[in-house]
Amino acid sequence: MKKRNLFLVLLLTLVMCLSACGEEETSRRKRSSDDDEKIEETTEEKKTEEEETTGETVPETEETIMEEESEKAESDEDSDGKTFEITKDLSVDNAGVKINKYWVTKDYSNKEEDIVCLEITYTNNADRDRSFWHNTTLLAYQGGVRLDYGSEEEGTDDDVYVQIQPGTAVTFTHAFTLRDTTTDVELKFSSPYNTGFQKYESECTLSIK
Repeated sequence: MKKRNLFLVLLLTLVMCLSACGEEETSRRKRSSDDDEKIEETTEEKKTEEEETTGETVPETEETIMEEESEKAESDEDSDGKTFEITKDLSVDNAGVKINKYWVTKDYSNKEEDIVCLEITYTNNADRDRSFWHNTTLLAYQGGVRLDYGSEEEGTDDDVYVQIQPGTAVTFTHAFTLRDTTTDVELKFSSPYNTGFQKYESECTLSIK
C-alpha cells in the first residue's frame, strides 16, 4: 500500500514537472514569436518611412535645387545681364547701322571676362553685295583704350560676316571685352569705302553702370 502511494506521488510529481516544462516551452515560443513580430513591424515601419522619404522628400529637394538655380540665374542676370533698350543710329552712306539694345554679361569662351553685347541691325546701302564686317569699321574704347572683340553665345554673330544684297538688312550680336564694368564705352564707326580706315564718321557713348 505504501509502495502504491509512493508510486502515485512520484507519478503526480512527474506529471506536474512535465506540465511545468510544457508551459515554459510554450511561453518561450510565445515570447520568441512576439519578438519576431516586433522585428517585422520595426522593419516594415522603417521601410514605410524610407518609401515616404523617397516619395516626398526627393521631389522637394529637386524643386529646391531648381528654385536655387532659378534664383542664381536671376541674380546673374541682375548683376551681369542688365539690358539697356536704346536706339543709336550710326548709319553712313554705304551702311545703315542701328544699335537696338546692349547688355553686360560674361564672355562665352572665358567666363572670367565681362563683355558688352550689342544687338545691331545692319543694312547694306552699297551698290553691291557686302557684309557688315567688310563694309564697316566699328571700334569700342574704354578710357581711351581700344577693346578687343568678345564672344557671347555661339552662332549669335554669324551674320556679321554674311554677304547681303543692296537694301537688305540683318540683325546680329556683336561683342567687346570690357576692361571694367563701370567706365562708359565709346563706339566709333565708319565705312572704309567712304572715308578710308580710321576716319570715323559717327560715334556714341554707352553707359554700362
